[in-house]
Formats: sequence, structure tokens, C-alpha cells
Amino acid sequence: MKRVYFPIHPFLLSVYFILYVYAHNVTEIDFVRILPYLFASLGLAVIAVAGSYVLFRDIIKAAILASVLIFLFFSFGHLYDWIDNYYWGTIKIGRRRYVFYFYAILVTGLGFYLYKTRKALTTVTSFLNTLTLLSILICCFQIAVFNVRRADIRDAFDQADHPETSSFITTSPADPPDIYYLIFDGYANGNVLKNMLGYDNEEFLSYLESTGFYVARNSRSNYGQTPLSLSSTLSMDYVNYAEERVGYHTADASLLHHLIRYSKVASYLKNRGYRYYHVGSGYYEPTNYNPNADVFIQAGVTDELAMVLFKTTFFRMFELYYNPITNDQRARILGMFDEIAVLKKSDTPKYVFAHFVSPHPPFIFGPNGEDISNVQMDMFGDVWKNKQAYFDQIIFVNTKIKKMCESILANTNRNVIILLHSDHGSGCLPGQFKPDGPDEIPLLKKENMVERFGNFMAYYFPNQQYDRLYPGITPVNSFRIVFNQFFDDQFELLPDKSYTSDAQIYYKFYDITELAEYGE
Repeated sequence: MKRVYFPIHPFLLSVYFILYVYAHNVTEIDFVRILPYLFASLGLAVIAVAGSYVLFRDIIKAAILASVLIFLFFSFGHLYDWIDNYYWGTIKIGRRRYVFYFYAILVTGLGFYLYKTRKALTTVTSFLNTLTLLSILICCFQIAVFNVRRADIRDAFDQADHPETSSFITTSPADPPDIYYLIFDGYANGNVLKNMLGYDNEEFLSYLESTGFYVARNSRSNYGQTPLSLSSTLSMDYVNYAEERVGYHTADASLLHHLIRYSKVASYLKNRGYRYYHVGSGYYEPTNYNPNADVFIQAGVTDELAMVLFKTTFFRMFELYYNPITNDQRARILGMFDEIAVLKKSDTPKYVFAHFVSPHPPFIFGPNGEDISNVQMDMFGDVWKNKQAYFDQIIFVNTKIKKMCESILANTNRNVIILLHSDHGSGCLPGQFKPDGPDEIPLLKKENMVERFGNFMAYYFPNQQYDRLYPGITPVNSFRIVFNQFFDDQFELLPDKSYTSDAQIYYKFYDITELAEYGE
């Protein structure tokens, strides 16, 4: 009996590339978020096979060409990044069109060979079927091992006993205020902006104070990275216990994501009759979507995975001409401001959480909100060196914050608390804030620590009684003070410390409080 070699490799390959991206970002992305991309990738495979079949009228040949097209589609951005800075004499090799020409030659050559050959190609088909299937199994194994280990470590987190964050009060005040916790990623405080980076933000800070806000002029973050900073703030506690609970030899940020999603702050307020409004950030998964929220507001369409795929696939070819990720990110941030500003009055008190990935890179707004041409969609590294773009984005964000806060205060039927925080400061100056092991701690420069940990923090209390606040406050004490003052609770304030971590390991902490203090 003749053996049949049915080519399933194009479909397996399309699944593999999505699983590969997920496996390498498993600490940042929930599996359910990749499902639309899996179906889209399978659809791409169907189109590639169908189109190739029209050319060859041979399913074996069509599948081989389709698999090559799929491979080239998903590898375009990787190859471009690899050759980006290569030159042949004075000719820059790292150009999108050269990658395209190279791919076009490969596809044309392969297509011509497949059209002419009379070979059955069953061995090639069997090899590709086996290779793609094994690749998927390896990815699935990596994901499974990670999830088993993550479950064990998460149990250790959940079992941690933190009596210092237990409430003494279980009832709400007679007139509970709406609470807005709004994070502006990478927003440096006034001292850092003016005296270290050369931008005077005094007009905005004075405006906030004139409208009743308290601006913590010498504020400092507890951690220099978003997952650590937000999980600590929302836990009202330091997360250093992770080092002894789970060990520090892990970069598994999903543990911190768990603390953000199922935070003590949200639980505290929901137990007292609050409705939790979560405004999706579009980038950082635990702040993009939260199943624990009562109301989820999504202002954009794309997410962090879309950004990764756009940068690594053939879509990168059109980055300079049309970038849907940039456009959607602009629309999302603008939509977040608008959605918060028009939240309806409610008989139930609101807890509103929103994480704006701005003024942090990518720099997509000019000072008046105008489009920026040739946007560098990177979020880390050299993109921070463009200080003027950072300043321009701050100027625009300031304008939107003003309008949003005015709308919040004008359109409410109850008292309002507004916390305007940043998770950490900026990263414009040369140098590093994360050591690569304990031996590098003495090499950390004070200017880098002050810049990175010098975050922005402003508070609006309905009675403007700010005697519990102080200039050098850190985020870990923010909600302790709010709950003590407005819910008559009795949380003790924690020492204002700052910790940095190894570059590749989240949970190996080093106390750099003195280095991070401004002016000391």
C-alpha cells in the first residue's frame, strides 16, 4: 500500500511561532491572550497554502513553499535587527529593503525549483512535519515546566503571613470617597527633571498645588522596576520576603503580577463596598487586564504581544510608512484619559486604577500631542537618551492630567481622593541602576540611582489636610496613610527604603536608600 505523506507542517509552523513568542514572554503574557494570534497565524497558513496550491496544483509543493513563506514572514524583523548596524564599506547593509530583496530572491529561487522539479518530495515533507511537531512539543514542555514551577512559587507567596498589612477596621466611613490611583510610568520628580536632566516642570507642579494637591517634592520609589514597584505599592508592603520564600534565582515576574492583580488595596476597598474600575494599559499584562476588576475599560485594541509580533515579523517592512501599533498606542493613551474623565456618577464608591505607559518610551507624542514621525517603538535602552522627546511627552501628559483631574473633580457626587504616582523615575543619564551581581554594587553611581528612583507623587485629599504626608514619602506608605486618614485604620508607616535588584534576577535585593536619596 502506498504511504501518504500529508503536509501539516505549514500549520504546525504557524502555531510554533506564536508559541515560541509566548514561551519567551510567559512571565509577561497570559495564555488566553495569545489565542487570537494563534487563529490569525493559522489563517495566514491557510492563505499561504491555498495561494501556493493555485501556483503548483500540488499540495506537497504548495506546503513547502507555504512553510518557507511563513518562516520568512515571522523572521523578517529578527534578521533586520541582526544586520541593522552592519556596513559593507560605506554601504549600510541593515536596511529593510535589502532584507526584502534577499527574501524575494529566496522565494523566487525556491518557487522556480519546485515548479520544475519532478521529485516526489515526500522525504522533505516527512522531515518538515517531524521537525515542526517536535518544535511545538519542546515549546509546550518549556511552558508546562514553567507553569508547574510558577504554581509552587505562587503558593509560597500566598502563604506568606503579613500581619502588618491586616486591617484593624472592617467598616467603611459614612461617606466613602471615590479613589483614583493613576500611575504615569517613568515620570521623574521635579528635582530630577530640573537639576539632573535640565527640564523645569515647576509650572505643572505649582498648578497641582494651586488646585489643592500635595506634591511630594522629594519623593522616591521603593523599587526601580515596574513589577516590583507596583506590587509593593498595592501590597502596602515591601516584597523582599520573596527572596527567602522562593529564592532569588528566578526572573519570574508573574509572581509579582499575581500581587498586582489580586492586590491588598483592591481587596481592602472591595470588602468595604467599592466597585473596582480597571482601565487597561495595553502594554504591561497585569495592568492591561485584571479579572478581579468589577468594571474593565479598554481604550485600545492592540497589546504587548502585538508589539512584539509587529517588531519581529514582515510588518516591520512598513514601520516607517504606517505603524498600527504606534497609532493604537496613541489612541489608547488618549482614550484612557477620556474614559477616566467621563466616568459616571455612582451611588457606589469607585476605586479606579489606571497605568499609563507614558511619559515612558515609546515617545509618540509631541508637546502639543502631535504625531511623531519615525517613532522608535523600543521601550528600554538607548531610546531613553532622547531627552527632548521625553520632555515633550511630559509636557503633553501634563496637559492631559490637568484636564482629566478637572473633569474628575467637576463630575462627582462624592468626595474624591486622587493619587498621581509614577512607578519609578527616568533612565536618561548614561549608566545603570541594576547591578549584575553584588560585586557591581560599589560601581553604581549616585546620579543613576537618584534619577531612576526619583519618582513623581502627588495627592489630592478632599479636605486638603496633608499633615500625614511628607516630602520624602515612598509609595509603600501611600495607601497606609489614605486608609488611616479616611477609614480610621491604624496601619503603621514603614521606613522609606529603596532597593535595587540584579539585572537578571528580580528577588536579590540590595538596599541603596542612601544612594537614591536626592541631595544627600
